[in-house]
Amino acid sequence: MTGGYAALVSIQLRQQNSESFAGVLEAPAAEFRDVRWQQEMGVSGQGHEQTLRRTLGEVGVIVVSILLAFSLDAWWEERQRDAEAEDLVRALQVEFEDAESELERVRLRHDQVVTAADEVLLQLRREEEASAAVPASTLASLLLTPTTDPPRGTLDALLASGDLGLIRDEQLRGRLADWPAALSDYQEEEQAARSFVLEELVPALGRHIDLRLTFDERLGGTIQRGSAAPTPDAPVDSGLVTLPRGLELTNLIETRRYLSRFAQDNLAVLLMSFDSVGAHLRREVE
Repeated sequence: MTGGYAALVSIQLRQQNSESFAGVLEAPAAEFRDVRWQQEMGVSGQGHEQTLRRTLGEVGVIVVSILLAFSLDAWWEERQRDAEAEDLVRALQVEFEDAESELERVRLRHDQVVTAADEVLLQLRREEEASAAVPASTLASLLLTPTTDPPRGTLDALLASGDLGLIRDEQLRGRLADWPAALSDYQEEEQAARSFVLEELVPALGRHIDLRLTFDERLGGTIQRGSAAPTPDAPVDSGLVTLPRGLELTNLIETRRYLSRFAQDNLAVLLMSFDSVGAHLRREVE
């Protein structure tokens, strides 16, 4: 009995000692786990912050790259438009110089008509004789019907494309936009003068004279395109044409003279406009 009790007590003591020892071991382990968890949480927080910073940096780089790309595209497009505008202005400058030469040629033709009309009227108003002798070349000049056809392909293409904004000068844009209408109005006047000559003046002359000599002067080249002087090899006058004096013929020639004088005045306005356009175009190029 005593031996059994002693064994039981010994067993209980060993269990208590074992539990005490386990408790002693468990406390440091728990404390170690707490420290490790806190360290891991700290490292995790720092890593998250670093990841966030890195992500924001990458996003910033992407945004800056996109903005830079847009800026480069805009700069390149602007350079291209500037180059297109410069080429356009130079092309317009050449075209308007050619057009000015065409208008000057037509002006000289109207000078021929007015000079011829003055000469014929001078002869018709003399009262000493019943008829007037007029050089065939003078009568041929009277029957000239100048027409204007200046080059305008570049301007027409510009207006059709809607890119008139390439021209920086606002006043120049307005003049370029108005030019086709101004030219069209003048060409209508030319057509009216041409119709008058062909439908009224020529038939009236044909009732009194043989127009063959006059037309031979035209076809023979005594009147050059764009010049008031005859060709060097051609005779100044190949013959005289006799015109009857009368109010009807005098009034028709007066009308022909008026139409050319009217055209001269309008041409002067167009040429002044050309000077202004040319000055603006030169400033655009500079």
